[in-house]
Amino acid sequence: MRHILSRDNYLGFPIDDVPDKTCGCGCGRVTRRAPHTNRKAGWIKGHPMRFLLGHGGKWKSMPLADRFWSRVVMAPDDGCWEWIGSHNKLGYGVLRINGKYVRAHRVSLVLSGVQIPAGMVVCHRCDRPSCVRPDHLSIGTQKDNMVDAAGKMRLASGERHCGTTLRSSDVVTIRTLYASGESSASIASRYKISKREAWRIARGERWVNAGGVRTDIPHRKRQRCRRGHLLEPSNCDVWNGQRRCSTCRREQMQLRRGNKSATSC
Repeated sequence: MRHILSRDNYLGFPIDDVPDKTCGCGCGRVTRRAPHTNRKAGWIKGHPMRFLLGHGGKWKSMPLADRFWSRVVMAPDDGCWEWIGSHNKLGYGVLRINGKYVRAHRVSLVLSGVQIPAGMVVCHRCDRPSCVRPDHLSIGTQKDNMVDAAGKMRLASGERHCGTTLRSSDVVTIRTLYASGESSASIASRYKISKREAWRIARGERWVNAGGVRTDIPHRKRQRCRRGHLLEPSNCDVWNGQRRCSTCRREQMQLRRGNKSATSC
């Protein structure tokens, strides 16, 4: 067997005689041969690599607890423990575990001995996404998290919502007009909203934190159909949960019969 002394094998040993090596992270698995030379990564073509793919780096060989707490700055007293590692776009700390990114505050609870049931979320009592202090975290449902955020005015609602066209003063006026007897249709046309939305605002189902006199008047039914006929009990019937004008139905039937007779002639 001849010795090869080149850029790819500058040690001067026969490639086939180079012994295998185990991964440097301590997992005990045998590394594969480098497919090409990469001086930056420490690869030599045909020689065993130092680490298996994904096992390299100082963080890979450290226990999870040491990896985690080395990226935490603990504040004295009752202050927040800030995560100084990677963050996602929402501001929550993330840690890569077994090829997947896990939020740091969830890892903090697990390391402190708390098991997180499936389908549950971890809520921040301090309202700081980067905090990983176990005392500032609690387990709850997503609904509990949203209720807590709404109670602390952390959700975009009312005038702060990007899609709103009303102001708090408009809501007070709407409730006053509805309580005085004005219809929801008139209010809706004035403020460019739907009749249903105007009715919900007047009853307090929308804009809960706004002022004004709320009314418990039930939703007013239409008194006339689209053609102006009175919707009295003797002039309407209920079909599929909705009232229909009997006069309009009779006129439509007569029109259809006239069209049929004209076609037959």
